[in-house]
Amino acid sequence: MDHAQGGAPPPPAGAAPPPPPAPLGAPPAGPPHSPAAPPPGEATAGRPSLSFLPGSFWRVAGVVGFFTLAASSDTFILLRARDLGIAAGWLPLLWAFSNAVKSLFSTWGGGLSDRFGRRTLLAAAWGLYAACYAGFALVTNAALLVALVGVYSLYYSLSEGTERALVTDLVPAAVRGRAFGWFNAMTGLAALPASAGFGLVWERFGAQAAFFAGAAIAGTAAAALFVLVPGRRAAS
Repeated sequence: MDHAQGGAPPPPAGAAPPPPPAPLGAPPAGPPHSPAAPPPGEATAGRPSLSFLPGSFWRVAGVVGFFTLAASSDTFILLRARDLGIAAGWLPLLWAFSNAVKSLFSTWGGGLSDRFGRRTLLAAAWGLYAACYAGFALVTNAALLVALVGVYSLYYSLSEGTERALVTDLVPAAVRGRAFGWFNAMTGLAALPASAGFGLVWERFGAQAAFFAGAAIAGTAAAALFVLVPGRRAAS
């Protein structure tokens, strides 16, 4: 005699029990929740967004890249010293003198950056660079050239830390690594033609023309810094 009554038949042996019924009023079950899309402009994993870097950073990187076109190898200064009669045996001492000045005044240059602002000090450093390059073009005395090398070496003390500090001021902390990556890439690319172009001008038009060209680029970059780059402002 069949004792089964109306209703669902029991599950077969070994089968998983059915899920419990949803409470009354609960929303229907749907597919697993997918993470929300990132806000517009935010970088996703493996896909960096350039819009995260402020426009002021790109202006700084562009102006520094333009200045780098004037930053040819210091080997040309040693060649200029050789032209003015400094013996080859003295050139390593001249190089050591330049490095000593850079090291001695680097901390002093960083303090000036904090006191007067990054843009002002960087423009002053580039102006000094332009003046020294013009001096290298005009100098005719070996002793004056040695003194000029000492003044020129101050440019490094004033500029190297200031450039990095300026980028730090303009870029939020969360993307500073990416900013320095782009900054180094742009200045590195600009450095490639700097020495090659300087050497070409030297070969075709002489040392004076090459140093004057470098001075003109550096002076133009110093002026552009004030026009295109904001003053002291720290990013959060």
